[in-house]
Amino acid sequence: MRRWLLVWSIAVFGIRLSVEIKRHKSLHPFGTRLPNMILNIDICIQQSNETSNRQNLLALSGDSSLGVGTNFVYIYSLVDESVNYPNKEGKVVYIGKTGRTKEPTGKRFGQHISTTADKGGDLGTIYALSRYYWKGSKLRLQIFSMRNEKEIQRFQHQRVT
Repeated sequence: MRRWLLVWSIAVFGIRLSVEIKRHKSLHPFGTRLPNMILNIDICIQQSNETSNRQNLLALSGDSSLGVGTNFVYIYSLVDESVNYPNKEGKVVYIGKTGRTKEPTGKRFGQHISTTADKGGDLGTIYALSRYYWKGSKLRLQIFSMRNEKEIQRFQHQRVT
């Protein structure tokens, strides 16, 4: 039951996010910010024979802006290639939301990609992301902080002055 509710809430949230993007024509899922979200972190990761920069995701566990009790929406997208979705090509591979109450929210991101190409199966690993990463695709991770109306107004006022 809990797992079904989680899947349902992510699906509904994903639909709401795409509706917001369509309603605000100037907004782009890989662009600056959405109405109630502010781009907090924007990084690219890519596995190659020489390096594995999956460590960049592991390093997010120590990022002070991703501490305990913070709420974020994150989007993983492809940089140099597209996915053939039924209606049209797209770049977004995964949209999620996070907010941990007992440990830093940043700990989540190190779990998303498996430790090796032929390993997986833990609850935090996202299969599609692992497959793209280990085949050498360049992935972009954007983390947006969730803001309430008061914070949005304060942020907009700070940007104007």
